[in-house]
Amino acid sequence: MLLGLLIFSFANLKKVFEQHGLPTNELWEKPSIRTLVIIGIIMLAPLFAFMIKNTTLSSYAFMAIALGAFLYLFMSAMKEKLEDQKKILAIMVLFSFTILFWTFFELAGSVLTLYTERNIDRTIANGWLQSIFCAQISTSEFQSINPFFIILLAPLFSKLWNRWDLSTGLKFSLALFQMGIGFLVLVWGSTFADSKGLVPLIFMVAAYFFHTTSELCLSPIGLSIVTKLSPPKIVSTVMGIWWMSVSFAGILGGKIGAFTSIENTGNKIVTKAESLAIYTNTFQWIALTAIASGVLLLFFVKPLKRWMQEG
Repeated sequence: MLLGLLIFSFANLKKVFEQHGLPTNELWEKPSIRTLVIIGIIMLAPLFAFMIKNTTLSSYAFMAIALGAFLYLFMSAMKEKLEDQKKILAIMVLFSFTILFWTFFELAGSVLTLYTERNIDRTIANGWLQSIFCAQISTSEFQSINPFFIILLAPLFSKLWNRWDLSTGLKFSLALFQMGIGFLVLVWGSTFADSKGLVPLIFMVAAYFFHTTSELCLSPIGLSIVTKLSPPKIVSTVMGIWWMSVSFAGILGGKIGAFTSIENTGNKIVTKAESLAIYTNTFQWIALTAIASGVLLLFFVKPLKRWMQEG
């Protein structure tokens, strides 16, 4: 982050960006406007601290803000010419499916991590090999699988998109399909569990592989589409709403996590076999929901293509 900021600052000093990115609103040039913005940002700090401490209240508040943002986006579209209205409508349709996608994808940091801890056989070396290799992978190290596949596959997907002229709607649909396949892999893996309820780690690696390919079909494409389709005067606002969809998905992901809540109460100890059954059931309906959403999005591919003026 610091290196990126230094590069940006150096480029700015060298006038690389020319006039791009400068404020277009003359009001910003007035010191009073800048002061109000700075004071507003400072005042938000204690408010955010309060919201973080009161998670239930912040969840409801955020949902209200999200709905307000979507309403604002819709009202902004109505003020634009018909061509831009269709583009913003296309963004809103994609937003809806994006929220669902990130809801499932962001489970990697919660449900999938707990599943890895409880029900994945993380042993990679036995016997004399333990003296050479680390005998077991830690749960946290599984979080590096997605970034590894991103670095490995991003150049390949870049070439594929240059060669295959797929519409944005179709790419989003493929992302949801692959997300569903990733969770189906985990469901399939449960059939290979040993007597202790532990699943071979290759199934978790395979699930992360499909989740990564699904991310490459949606995340960079979505960011590009937002900047391409949004009217210039609200492009930053629309980009903010796009990222807000990720936060909204985090709230929904927390609700899904409640379905996999496993607690040891009193003399009742939840076995690994029992936790495996709970996780597998949840993964199954997630997979079916993701795939069904991908099918549903297929029906929007042609209208989206027209609205976005693709092809």
